[in-house]
Amino acid sequence: MKHPGLFLLFALFSTPFLSAQSIPDQEECTIGAASGRATKDGRPMIWKTRDTGEDDNAVALFTSFPIPFLAVVDAGSRTSSWMSLNARGFAILNSVAYDLTAGSTGLSNGTLMAYASGNCATVADFEHLLDSTNVTGRRTNANFVVMDSTGVATIFETAGNAYWKFDATDSVACPSGYILRTNFTVTGGGLNGIERFNRTTALFQSFSAGDSITPKTIFRHQTRDFADPSGVPYAIPYPGSIYGAPYGFIPANLTICRTISRSAAVMQGILPSETAAMSTFWVLLGCPVAGIAVPYWNVGPPPTKATDAPYAMLTDTAKAIFNKIWGGSSWSTYINSSRLRNVNGTGLLPTLYTAEDQIFNSADSILALWRTGQVTSSAMLAAEGSYVDLALNTLSSALQTLNATEVEMMDGVPAGFALEQNYPNPFNPMTIIDFRLAIGGAAKITVVDVLGREVAVLVDEVKPAGRHSVSWNAGDQPSGVYFYTIQAGDFRETKRMMLVR
Repeated sequence: MKHPGLFLLFALFSTPFLSAQSIPDQEECTIGAASGRATKDGRPMIWKTRDTGEDDNAVALFTSFPIPFLAVVDAGSRTSSWMSLNARGFAILNSVAYDLTAGSTGLSNGTLMAYASGNCATVADFEHLLDSTNVTGRRTNANFVVMDSTGVATIFETAGNAYWKFDATDSVACPSGYILRTNFTVTGGGLNGIERFNRTTALFQSFSAGDSITPKTIFRHQTRDFADPSGVPYAIPYPGSIYGAPYGFIPANLTICRTISRSAAVMQGILPSETAAMSTFWVLLGCPVAGIAVPYWNVGPPPTKATDAPYAMLTDTAKAIFNKIWGGSSWSTYINSSRLRNVNGTGLLPTLYTAEDQIFNSADSILALWRTGQVTSSAMLAAEGSYVDLALNTLSSALQTLNATEVEMMDGVPAGFALEQNYPNPFNPMTIIDFRLAIGGAAKITVVDVLGREVAVLVDEVKPAGRHSVSWNAGDQPSGVYFYTIQAGDFRETKRMMLVR
């Protein structure tokens, strides 16, 4: 079922609405598609900020389908894809559409995207797939965004037995050249995610006015956006208290960047004269304000630090950073803005942006060279590896800085004892362990192997109250599972870690 005339209704959704309730604890995403008419360099793009309860996202290569593809997946899973780009230049991502009805049998949102990524070379192929499954039924209720090497960028609002097509390349039906969605559809008429939709609409109106729709612009200014439900951006750092939250904490449940945002991606397509291998899959693992965007190309396996073995080191480190800026269980939908950027203009975001700028500038330069035909798969994989290393090193350094400067206080007293998960984990051969002491005193951290044999004493001294970090170089130990334990007064806790050679 296809209704191009429904483009006329899109204009009704391009103006601000009054605030409507969202569902902050469910799978929700902010997505979009832009044709080459709207982007700065004339190449189509599709993008997504993934909101989910799945903490561990990773980049994976699928080779068991007719067409190999790269995808963002839940770590350890190969049944579903959440954003993917295949070797033919076909890309797909989605957002849940709560106002559409899914069928009871057939492919679901994630399994449909995995199947399409492995079997579709074009948007037309994907439409044929929807036509064929209209009859048999699908367990889908989603906005599917698709793009191919011909420059087509389209959104399909897809229920269990019907779909509606919105083509960003149609200059009559879509004069702006781009289409935006959150968790409602024009067809269904819902309002879920309307605050994020209104905000992303306002942002893209400003982007397009300045001819600045690029992967960097989307990551920097849209994916990481914090605005109140009326669309007014919060100052970072925020100079006050909101709804009784601690000073500087901002609510991030109705914002584009949310406390349940776990990854983000921008797929940048190609010009007609370019090969599909030049299609670029930009991925940020972790909450957008705790991670760094890195480009990948469909020429081989992604670097191990970005994939799940069993967890991506990039994700693990971003998660550890997020835990430093998150409001915790007491303020679970809030973020501490003063740790993102302080009154001196320094802090986490400036640090991440500096490294990310290096990656974007370098990628722009080498892509310009590669597009002339001067490229090999090994060179592309080597570039991926160098970018992942830069991102991971920057995140690790930023995390150490947060640990060194953070002293969590409640009425002048540190907030309690804690032993945190080591990072990265798994590791080889160096890892870092953070711990917190509510009061000063003797502290000891030991490491034992699976047989209970002590292999290292990392801390054994009097420590002041506050946060501390210690590193362990396990270069002389074999691969396997280890346990580390802290003893500080009456506080004792043990955690598990894995050394992988």
